[in-house]
Amino acid sequence: MTASFVRPLHWLGFAAITLLTVTLIRASVFDLALTDSSNRALRMNLPASLPVVRGLLIWGNGAGCDSRDMATDPELVALADSLGFALIATSRWGYIDPKELTLFEKALQQLSVMSGHTELTIAPWLPLGHSNGGQMSYGFNALRPEKVIAFAASKGGYYNFARPSSSALRTPGLLMAGEVDAAYRISAIRDLYFGNRHGGALWAWLEEQGIDHAEGNSAELLRPFAEAMVRARYPAGASPADGPIQLLDVNELEGWLTDPASYKTGLATIAPYASYTTDKSVAGWLPNRRLAYIFRAFASYNKATTSATLSSGSGPVDSGTLVTYTISQPSAPWATVEFYEGDVLLKRATSTDGGNLAAEFIPTKPGYLVFHAIIAFADGTQRTTMPRRVFVRAAQPSTRR
Repeated sequence: MTASFVRPLHWLGFAAITLLTVTLIRASVFDLALTDSSNRALRMNLPASLPVVRGLLIWGNGAGCDSRDMATDPELVALADSLGFALIATSRWGYIDPKELTLFEKALQQLSVMSGHTELTIAPWLPLGHSNGGQMSYGFNALRPEKVIAFAASKGGYYNFARPSSSALRTPGLLMAGEVDAAYRISAIRDLYFGNRHGGALWAWLEEQGIDHAEGNSAELLRPFAEAMVRARYPAGASPADGPIQLLDVNELEGWLTDPASYKTGLATIAPYASYTTDKSVAGWLPNRRLAYIFRAFASYNKATTSATLSSGSGPVDSGTLVTYTISQPSAPWATVEFYEGDVLLKRATSTDGGNLAAEFIPTKPGYLVFHAIIAFADGTQRTTMPRRVFVRAAQPSTRR
């Protein structure tokens, strides 16, 4: 491992910047510090073998926090690598107002010069994060919707541009509050949803049961959603090396809808857009059937079991690795359990089968897997289990001759 330091420099009237470049086995990590009053900073993890940076996976920090360690988080690194993206994690940024956006874009220009990847300045963005990180995700989209692939406002309380442009409303988004978080945060996120859905916002909204301001299990839904949107919106064969990327629009009519109050009843209502029978203008919008199934599993209250575990954890794991999803005994007498990966039925068990409450799966392609189950109880009601995600890396080429 080698390291090189670059002296502070002034660039285009921007704050002094110090860079630390660390060359790792497969990546270079660049630290960029702004000497402004807030001590904002960025850390970029750039795969060493990446010829062109196709996009930026941005992890936003909590309020007043330093989240730069997320630039080397194994799951996020694997996700970014699979997409051909650089991973950027932030420290001490606010919720992205126009002044901060200018600072951020100038910082990207500086990183592009130091890394030799000039395409960093025009590559699309995939912003994620918790609390203020979710506020940042929303703020990036409100100000630069043409560059944002998808966003997730997760449990923050302050948002610029509560009624953003029509372009920003067309960016797929998830708005998540905590059921027992501070009232002002719940109110702020609820207002973003109900204040914009009538205007055509392609967003869905929920409150995570029993969670206050903690991150909780939110990654089980938000990260697979983000990855899926890259694959849906990034044009095939496009490259920032050839100029700005024109992100693909999603088709509202091909999405699925969910009743924005139904998740509290125990089983969130979901249906294809065409067959949804109540008011479509207030129903939560989800991009496809797979994400609708995962949303229903995550959002629905009063889970059927007290535990749901994945043998691999959240990964990453290599393609070909056996993964086992196991749930505990249901909370009441039950009739059937249907195990799913996304929207694909893997296995159906009955209480008379001996109750083998696990499903096995061997992945053969890269990306997120999300396992969950729907349990039919003896009284005819249905409940979901907590979904569990795992990121699968692509199979490595064999070195054997």
